[in-house]
Amino acid sequence: MSSIPRRTHTILVTDVHVGGDVHQIILGGIAPIPGLTVLEKRDYLRDHADELRQVVLGEPRGGHPSLFADLAIPPVDPRAAAAFIIMEFLGYPLFSGSNTMATAIALIEEGVLQAPAGKSSLVLESPGGLVNVEVDVEPDGKVSSVTFKPDDTACVIKKGALVEVDGRGRVRYDLVWAGCWYAVVAAEDCGLAMMRNEEAAQGQLAFEIMEALAREPNPVHPVLGEQGRIALVLFAAAPYRGSDGRLRRRISPVVHPRSVSRCPAGTGTTAAVAQLVADGAMALDEDITTISCWDTQFEASCCENPDDYGVRVAVTGHGWVIARKELILDATDPLTPTGALRALLDH
Repeated sequence: MSSIPRRTHTILVTDVHVGGDVHQIILGGIAPIPGLTVLEKRDYLRDHADELRQVVLGEPRGGHPSLFADLAIPPVDPRAAAAFIIMEFLGYPLFSGSNTMATAIALIEEGVLQAPAGKSSLVLESPGGLVNVEVDVEPDGKVSSVTFKPDDTACVIKKGALVEVDGRGRVRYDLVWAGCWYAVVAAEDCGLAMMRNEEAAQGQLAFEIMEALAREPNPVHPVLGEQGRIALVLFAAAPYRGSDGRLRRRISPVVHPRSVSRCPAGTGTTAAVAQLVADGAMALDEDITTISCWDTQFEASCCENPDDYGVRVAVTGHGWVIARKELILDATDPLTPTGALRALLDH
């Protein structure tokens, strides 16, 4: 028997799936994160304790590309009820719509935040700033829907841009800002039917497009300046109207390198709306249903046009708590990269 002393630690996690994408919401086991703002706390995790992201998302505990994580922490801004730091395979985004929805659901259904039955509003604090959230809670405490409306505006930066993709020739896309950069590509141009059996093909094509875009200079936002590389592709079919007259559109967001979202994604839906408004295919006060390749749906509305280049979009989604678990970190396990994370474990 080994003489190495065992040292274990437990992290409390609640899993929430939103449209098929699983979000692991960390609710306990982590000590306070250094930093004066949520953004600084995010930067600390990224630069000094990335092991937490590796432990939660990587194998042997994770490994699936449609797996995400959110660390719930006390808010810094007194207007917020709670804060959260988003962790994905790609890194630490400033904002994510589905992560916002999943975090709100976990906080309320696990009793961390109190919300009455019916519709009510709260404010969450992300690394990118405050997010206004409306929840609809059933009498039994189930959160039936979450709507978010970020302060940031979405906008089309470039129409009909072309990028040379190795082995495929030129691919046309619209460059859209929706809290992150999206290259919006017409599904019809790529021969995509936007169905579930195309997941591998979509991931590969998106990877090739993003690799080609990485060889070009990073885009520049007209107000925010440079915001990094284009790391998401949105395959988007032509919009159509259902029998009820409501606008519908099949979309498929893909995150670098090949992670195809099972839900339409909050920022993906926002990008799809911004593009349609810019094209004159959707009115400012109109609603739309976006549909993923897994046939899961979000609802969205273009609620206002506060400036001369962008629109503000409200997105509604639905999620379900699917697991409550304890992640065991054992210092003798070579596949558990605790390292600098040990200083943040709540003893």
